[in-house]
Amino acid sequence: MKLLSSLIGLVILLLALAFAVTNRQPVALNLWPFDLVVQAPLSFLSLGTFLFGLLVGAVFAWFHMIPQRLAARRMRKDFAKLQDKIDDLQQSAMMPEDRDGAFLLSGPARGWRFWRRT
Repeated sequence: MKLLSSLIGLVILLLALAFAVTNRQPVALNLWPFDLVVQAPLSFLSLGTFLFGLLVGAVFAWFHMIPQRLAARRMRKDFAKLQDKIDDLQQSAMMPEDRDGAFLLSGPARGWRFWRRT
């Protein structure tokens, strides 16, 4: 899916660049509420509009991803706590030693003498 979206983005970028290269004639742009007229090549205006839309989309996507990033951060913290707990339990559950100095197996062979310390 990521490859498909990258290819579509590349095609759109190439089309925008082809449009910009073929349309170099100057265009007057009236900025209505400010009573300002800007004359620029059509290629600059089209690429500027494309980049503005790209930036606005990136900002909206960034804000949309905030809950997912917070959830991922919480999960990483929970995972670290659980990993520490697992490590503590593994340390405390190491093969206990019985009275005679023999180590006992844990699991199905519980209670069998594994070897004697000398």
